[in-house]
Amino acid sequence: MKHTLLALLLTCCAWALHANGIAVTNVALGDQDLASQTATISFDLSWDNSWRVNEGPLNYDAAWVFGKYRIGTGPWQHLTVDRINRNATGSIARVRETGIIISRQTSGTGDLDLTGIQFDWAYGADGVGDDDVVEVKLFAVEMVYVPTGDFLAGLPPGGSPAEVAAFFQHASSGPDLAYPITSSSEFSAITVGTATSNLDYAAAGGDRAGPIPEEFPVGYSAFYAMKYEVSQQQWVDFFNTLTAAQQSANDITDAGGKNSDAVVARNGVSWSGTGEATTSLPELPVSYVSEAQMLAYLDWAALRPLSELEFERAARGSLEADAGEYAWLDPSLATAAYTLTNAGASNEQVANPEASGNAAYATTTSGLGGPVRVGAFAASAPSPTREATGGSFYGFMELSGNLAERVVTVGTVAGRGFAVSDPATNQPLFGSDGELTAGGEHDVPGWSTLTATAFGTRGGGYDGAAARLLLADRAAAASGAPASDATGFRGAISFF
Repeated sequence: MKHTLLALLLTCCAWALHANGIAVTNVALGDQDLASQTATISFDLSWDNSWRVNEGPLNYDAAWVFGKYRIGTGPWQHLTVDRINRNATGSIARVRETGIIISRQTSGTGDLDLTGIQFDWAYGADGVGDDDVVEVKLFAVEMVYVPTGDFLAGLPPGGSPAEVAAFFQHASSGPDLAYPITSSSEFSAITVGTATSNLDYAAAGGDRAGPIPEEFPVGYSAFYAMKYEVSQQQWVDFFNTLTAAQQSANDITDAGGKNSDAVVARNGVSWSGTGEATTSLPELPVSYVSEAQMLAYLDWAALRPLSELEFERAARGSLEADAGEYAWLDPSLATAAYTLTNAGASNEQVANPEASGNAAYATTTSGLGGPVRVGAFAASAPSPTREATGGSFYGFMELSGNLAERVVTVGTVAGRGFAVSDPATNQPLFGSDGELTAGGEHDVPGWSTLTATAFGTRGGGYDGAAARLLLADRAAAASGAPASDATGFRGAISFF
């Protein structure tokens, strides 16, 4: 039966990535159904420079929308989506209990403005009473879809010596090859070794042991990942929904992080020890995050870590593997020191971008003291080409440079233990549920092996050498990736 509305204070927190201007607006509560203990929530969603390509390798950008609620002044908890009951004209929605992926419906590019999206919140399943006073926040973040398909990992050895420990495949005769990731790689273990057809890499890239289990995300199956590195505003929005104990565990301004409330290496996050955190540089990527804090964030956002093979797939797509290429699949690289306009603002841009190969690394950031705003090169480039903006095959930004990307490595036992499907049933493990432990840690059973040694970094950072930006370079792929001023991350999610 229908009933009067729950007493809700509805707010929205569309993470403000002004590179593409994503926004959730006009959030409203509709009907409440006492029999099913559901209530409708409607909202509008928009972002700039959206795209969808249905021809050839299907590819599009999207928004991951999820919600948090609290009863009275209690702790924030993750909101359960029951179903979409009205989608916006011109869009497609894919639903999980933890959130909704929304994308453009037909091929095209340009700004996307979606109105009247409506879903049912399963408030009863979330432990909310029919007459409770509840506050709800909706969050949205831009994602990019990578379709199922074959790709080449690494490089044939003997190419550019700058690419340390790149993956390759031993050939039965003739030169070794880049390693092919195919459906057989997805549904059976990958043997690591020196026999014909084995995957191999130099010792600097890890233990050279295996196999890589079939449950490990090797990049063949479709996934979504964040278009940009996690920003400081995204981090602050996460932090400000935590309890005091959870905040203490995830404080990146303490001695384990940047050890300051001042701006350090263009990280402007500040927290007094109580209440809400702030940042003076909301559009810049967040740094000084440990692997445990990263996993807490990803669990809270109902996302998961990206594997290093998925990192290569996100950059290279279905193209050939060439030595000396960066994430934009070209050997060009900017060599002049950058200057900025509107430094630190939502419209921060590089004042002197080059015609191609724009990226933040030691040579170009020598006078900046840290990374640039997420999406800055897309806004600054003299042309919208992949080579000029630094975008990848699928449209991810800053995979080479800015902050080194923390990813799950195949070079350690702990990393190879990461699973996105159940080895006993072969059913997908959707992973995080949006909730943390009372102490502020993730509570995902399938992430039990994801200790510090499960991670490394790919893509290089703002303070690193050009060689570390190379797409196939694995010099730090099994490094452990401790918190630093030049390490960041982005989240991913699988939809089977």
